[in-house]
This record gives sequence, C-alpha cells and structure tokens, in this order.
Amino acid sequence: MTQTTRSGLARAYPAGVGIKKAILYSGEPYLPVGGYWALCGGTALFLAGISLVYVVSTRTMRDRVMIARGAATVAALSLALIGPAVTPSVLVCLLLLVLISLVVFEMIEKAAQTTHKSTSTIEPETTKPDS
Repeated sequence: MTQTTRSGLARAYPAGVGIKKAILYSGEPYLPVGGYWALCGGTALFLAGISLVYVVSTRTMRDRVMIARGAATVAALSLALIGPAVTPSVLVCLLLLVLISLVVFEMIEKAAQTTHKSTSTIEPETTKPDS
C-alpha cells in the first residue's frame, strides 16, 4: 500500500466510524459524543485533506471551488456542534445535503470551465475568395 493510499484511508476512516455509529444508533434520540464528532469531524478532515492535496498538486487554482470546499468543511464542523440536538438520521441527512451540494457545485463549475475553454479556442472563420 502506498503512502498516499494510507493517508487517504487515515482521513476517510473517522467518517466511516461515524457512519457506523449513526447506523448503530439510528433508533436512539442522539449519537454518543464520539459518534457525531467522528462523522462530521472526519468528513471535515477529509475535505480539508483533499483540498490541501489539490492545492499542492495542481498549478491552476479554481478559487470558487476552494471556497466551496472550505465552506463545506466549516458546515461539517458546524453540524458536529449541533450533533447532540438532532437525531442520528437527521444529522446524516444534513451532512449528506452538504456533500451533495458540494458535488453539484463542482460539477457546475467544471462544466462552466469546459464551456469557457471551448468557446475561447474557436478559430474565427476565414472567408473564401469569390471565384
């Protein structure tokens, strides 16, 4: 296993533990303290980690995507703070909403970037001389 794979698993593991806790406690009125911090904090750690890898490994910075990832990280941590006030099912649904919103935003940004590149590289038409 490579170092990159191990570090990716280390970041994703806490979120997996949180999901397991959410499933185990789905019938309960709340998650234990470690459960909602593992779920939301692990997700925030993962998002921060992939953002850091993106910044270090690419030369092009898509500022709006980085801001959206930062906002999703803050939202995940905020959900950890309200974790004791909601049921495990609601917490998972809210976190899922944050992540789906981030994916949709990144897809829209990628489509806009692709459209912008394709329209900016179109060659002007040349006129043919009349015969």
